[in-house]
Amino acid sequence: MADRDRALLAESRAAELSGDHEDAIRLVEQLLGAHADDATWAQAGGAEKALRRLLTGNEASVGSLRARDRRPARDRGARRPRAFRDARCRWW
Repeated sequence: MADRDRALLAESRAAELSGDHEDAIRLVEQLLGAHADDATWAQAGGAEKALRRLLTGNEASVGSLRARDRRPARDRGARRPRAFRDARCRWW
């Protein structure tokens, strides 16, 4: 399976370099779809980077869509409305 995955990524790259971006995207999506039920697989990172490059022009990840600030809400004083910060409520 890993050889087939590498071959699909290589075929996608060849299609991209030849100017056929739609076919390149289709091939990467096909690869990702084949592993939709797999928790981890060898070419996951390469396939995600390839798709990101094809869609955005950049391989770099912009980060997670999850909240970046993992502190509990009570510790994020700057994010509370000013009226609540000034009220000095104990439960905040």
